[in-house]
Amino acid sequence: MTGNPPFHEIKSDAGVILVVCGDPTKRRTPEPTPVPVFPNGLVDLLRKCWDFDPDKRPDACMCAAALSPVVQPGTARVWKEARWLDNWIMEYIPMFENTLQGCITQGALDPDVAYKFCQLASLTRGELEEELEDLKTVLHKDRNGQPLPRLESKYLRLRETAITKEIEVRRQQLVVTASGLIRVRSSSTPGRRPKDPVAQILRAISRLRQPVRISREQVGETLRELHILLRDEVSPLDQSRYLSSVLPGFERLVRHYPDDWHPDVARFLVDVYYEHNVRRGNHVLCLEVALQAAERYRELSRTNGNFLSRRAGTLEKVVTSYEILGLHENARAALAEAIWVYQQLTNTTGNQQAFQIPLARTLVRYHQVLCRLGRDWNDSDVVDALREAIKIYEGRVWMGGGSAMVGSGLEQFGGDLADA
Repeated sequence: MTGNPPFHEIKSDAGVILVVCGDPTKRRTPEPTPVPVFPNGLVDLLRKCWDFDPDKRPDACMCAAALSPVVQPGTARVWKEARWLDNWIMEYIPMFENTLQGCITQGALDPDVAYKFCQLASLTRGELEEELEDLKTVLHKDRNGQPLPRLESKYLRLRETAITKEIEVRRQQLVVTASGLIRVRSSSTPGRRPKDPVAQILRAISRLRQPVRISREQVGETLRELHILLRDEVSPLDQSRYLSSVLPGFERLVRHYPDDWHPDVARFLVDVYYEHNVRRGNHVLCLEVALQAAERYRELSRTNGNFLSRRAGTLEKVVTSYEILGLHENARAALAEAIWVYQQLTNTTGNQQAFQIPLARTLVRYHQVLCRLGRDWNDSDVVDALREAIKIYEGRVWMGGGSAMVGSGLEQFGGDLADA
């Protein structure tokens, strides 16, 4: 929450071990460093939770009672309304930090990169000299045992070096013109751009990482500000071009925040987040994401029938996740809902035929799940599902024009159809 690891003031692992596991009369727990946004009482609660004596630690009810005065409705200290969304947003933060680290490294090697990265063109010589003094003060505190976050410290040291060099360059480039005016290194229009966008980015990231007492709307504003700063100020300097590849996804994610029931959010869940976790093999999270998307499309389709097809397709992803995890009863319930949705589509839309094969495929999947649950041919649901699927496939064969689609369906489910 503070950005520092426990016992950050101890320089060696051995020292930490001695403090935690050594002489009982000398051992101690971490001492949280309060930050301005910490709610009152949080530090005391942390100390109690870390007590070496388990009997002295508060239980969950005591913690809830201690936190209830500082957790108000509408605040974002814990982004509980959309945990999946907040977790996904926070996965982007290390990517952005790595990009900043790459730019800092390039700036340390190339003064021109440092000059552009630190946005020194918009600063006057007086502003540069004033900021240099401030930087020396901040970094002096850093060296005296009050460590800054590592990335911020590296950036400020790069900025100190770049400003020192820029002051010297401008001093050498002073020119007296014919009119007697003094001209210095040309700069971009002052005031039109942020004077230190990287510092603004670091502050935005810090706000997102800490349990801040701000509304979800303010979190959304911070996220959108972060996107704009990264896109306009850092992406053009990112030689790896990695940032430009991930920012579109981030922008889609935060565009409507905190309105996480917006149709675009449901689409993002299915098209991006679900597929991302499929590639990672994280099937538990795939299921959670698919359920979140299905819940949104369920609500949207109640007032707008155009979302029925998206709802059905998302339910199929829910079923796939359930089956991978061996939750066949849950898969059966999701398939029953998907069948109902496809039936609505075939009965009410202007393009009924487009949904007949998906309905047949879902009916056969329903039959397969029933068989996995031990239901036999004496069960009317088992027979009826397969009979309805066969009827749809046969109808498409006689209608013609869909032989390739029908053939693929018969090939995929040929064994089941033969059993029927």
